[in-house]
Amino acid sequence: MSRKHSHYFKDVSHIKELDVYRVLELFNVANPCIQHATKKLLCAGNRGAKDYEKDLREAADSIHRALQMISEDCSRVHPVEWPADEVRIDVIGQNGNGGEHYESGMTE
Repeated sequence: MSRKHSHYFKDVSHIKELDVYRVLELFNVANPCIQHATKKLLCAGNRGAKDYEKDLREAADSIHRALQMISEDCSRVHPVEWPADEVRIDVIGQNGNGGEHYESGMTE
């Protein structure tokens, strides 16, 4: 069967149950920031520890960090200046059930 957007579909007939980690694997999501954001978005507000809005903010922070990393990598060849008022993210702890992941603040 041919689908118009076949890249959105994966054969999972061999899998009894599907979790977020299998989804990340099936879709070849290798960037850890995008993995973290995807997990937050798929389970936003449903994990009990944090509310919906907090999960969305943390997903956005992770996506922003992925973009920063791209800029950092590109700056080796083509230096990129971030605007002075650009919000940046500081890593403040390890990923875990009880801890914060990133803290947003203004650049100095």
